[in-house]
Amino acid sequence: MKWANVYQRGDRFYFVPLSKIKNAFRIETGPIWEVSTTEPMECIGRALRKAIEASRMDIAPPRDLMSNDNPLLKLAKVKSFATFAKGACLCSVQCSNGRICIEPTRNGGGKEGFVGLADRSVAIQEDASDQTIGGMITDAFLVSRAASTGNAGDRKH
Repeated sequence: MKWANVYQRGDRFYFVPLSKIKNAFRIETGPIWEVSTTEPMECIGRALRKAIEASRMDIAPPRDLMSNDNPLLKLAKVKSFATFAKGACLCSVQCSNGRICIEPTRNGGGKEGFVGLADRSVAIQEDASDQTIGGMITDAFLVSRAASTGNAGDRKH
């Protein structure tokens, strides 16, 4: 199983692999791909595929989990995750058994964080074209943005 987080902040997507620490939890790892939201769907899909491929299992724990040396924040040119998260949307991605599942989230702010919208998840075969995958991640962000601004209707999660 492999995972990635994809953030949209302004006109940028950030594709971040998630790796599982041995006998523990998943953490964001690198490299991180930054792509303009105006890039062709093929480029967006390719960036997601690269982030998924960079996901690892049973990695050693980092020396300092609380380090301020966060490459995502540096790339986004902000000093804290709280600042980054303001106005950002997140889609969680899981790849297993030949399928990519994309789950949009609602940005619940500092109190709730990013809240999964499991009933709005979409899945596609892993061997789908980069263009198709790019379209699906872009569509998932439409759901995430609508839910984060209160326009998505049902918010039971």
